[in-house]
Amino acid sequence: MQVLAGVLLPSATVFLLLLCNDKEVLGPWVNGRRLNIFTSAVIAVLVILSLVLTASVIFPDISGDQIIMILVAGAVLSMLTGVGFAVARVRRPARSDPDEFRAARAPRGGCLLSRC
Repeated sequence: MQVLAGVLLPSATVFLLLLCNDKEVLGPWVNGRRLNIFTSAVIAVLVILSLVLTASVIFPDISGDQIIMILVAGAVLSMLTGVGFAVARVRRPARSDPDEFRAARAPRGGCLLSRC
């Protein structure tokens, strides 16, 4: 049961992060950039620890060196992903107007989320 809770915790945290960035729900109290970076780092750590927990349950004879290798590989992958997102953000900045985003994503001749 603990393994299931450990595996589901990162997905619940991602859902909370998305909810805390929803301007329609929180209005002016949405997360700032620094808080999003911190929360993304926490989610990365949770995912890595979830992988270690799952690996230690599936392979009970896993050694400490192998666990450390999983931790290091996860940390490097998380950092590379973060750098990749930062580079993508610099190359293509986010749109500041949410209505512009909705208009760009709306199907032609239709409504987006039943908003006409």
